[in-house]
Amino acid sequence: MLAEKTIRPMQAVLLGLGMLVSSVVVAQEPLHEVMTHGGLERQFIAHVPQNLPPRNTGLVIAMHGYGSSAENIMGYSGLNALADRYGYIVAYPQGTQDQQGNAFFNVGYAFHSDSAVDDVGFIRTLVAGLVESYQIDPRRVYATGMSNGGDMSYLLACKAADVFRAIAPVAGTMMQATADNCAPSAPMPVLAVNGTADNVTRYAGDYANEEGWGAYISVSEVIELWARHARAQAQPPEVLNYPSDQTITVIGYVTEDGSSKIMLYQVEEGGHDWPGARFAWWDLRRLLSVYAMGFGEQMMLIMLALSMIGMLTGVSAKKGLATCVVGLIIGMIGYEPHGATRLTGIPGLWQSVYLSDGIKIVIIGLGMFAMPEIIDLVRRHQTISGDGKLTIGKGWSQGFKDAVKNWWIVVRC
Repeated sequence: MLAEKTIRPMQAVLLGLGMLVSSVVVAQEPLHEVMTHGGLERQFIAHVPQNLPPRNTGLVIAMHGYGSSAENIMGYSGLNALADRYGYIVAYPQGTQDQQGNAFFNVGYAFHSDSAVDDVGFIRTLVAGLVESYQIDPRRVYATGMSNGGDMSYLLACKAADVFRAIAPVAGTMMQATADNCAPSAPMPVLAVNGTADNVTRYAGDYANEEGWGAYISVSEVIELWARHARAQAQPPEVLNYPSDQTITVIGYVTEDGSSKIMLYQVEEGGHDWPGARFAWWDLRRLLSVYAMGFGEQMMLIMLALSMIGMLTGVSAKKGLATCVVGLIIGMIGYEPHGATRLTGIPGLWQSVYLSDGIKIVIIGLGMFAMPEIIDLVRRHQTISGDGKLTIGKGWSQGFKDAVKNWWIVVRC
């Protein structure tokens, strides 16, 4: 009979992380499509389920938030799974980069006043191409988006009501100029989701442009605007309560013949979040949700690396892991997976939506060279530090000398 081997908790953690890494690495990458519009090369991702009906299928255009990407919203929205289940196509257009290097859709933000990017024209062309290629029913084309993508949904409703049957913006709003000049060619059904405690897209609006985006109207005014366009009548509000979620108040307007509805899902104390991708700050799923938002390879490799570092850099694995957790918390300062602008840095000198700019595959590849050494340390039950003591500054001078001596290696790296 073979002896039963006990797996220590830390070994189990590393084993689980390794399995997650393996599952992510073998996953198929999404297919990117490229088209030219307005003299610019534009990209988008199209998810086409295998169970599509032979004709008259539907199409959803899903747009990411400011500083985010088509891959990100595809990851955290869960729209692909719904498309597979109900049989429709989802397209995720990619915004262009602004002067700060952040992806955006041009909806008229104050700091994009000099931008000539025609995103309405781009999405019109995108829809036309998909309708022709996949025999999509032109009467079943819809738009949704998160934050900046939600703002873009409203702009499309104003300027492309002939293309879209309805919109469903999340954490979106309308710039004052957009609202003042909005003249849709047809009534537009709206399903909006906004949190009352959203500190990015303020529920009460920002008429004085205190945040720098430009003046935009309140969520209530947005909904009333579309209700007026549809000549819809207010309905009694409905309160929805979920055991593990915030209270949601449904505010609705319906036309007399019932052909058009304007619905607002008002999430009480809700933040700048996509429904289903929201966790409490203390919930481990908030950290792991990055895996579901398009950063899978990076996140799992980081977790694996930090766990191994925490175990091997000192005598106490608990202290090492605690230090890694502190590092993760610091690294998430300013982080917003949905495209919010929780900027870090010194205003006017250096600002970034992210504290770090992601991990390049080259860096990950170089880091993998350390794996044989780590495996050898595990085999010999040794730590990287010989005495397990932390001495700040010790060996720095020698390290500097080595860097100067091997300057060509430093330059090449």
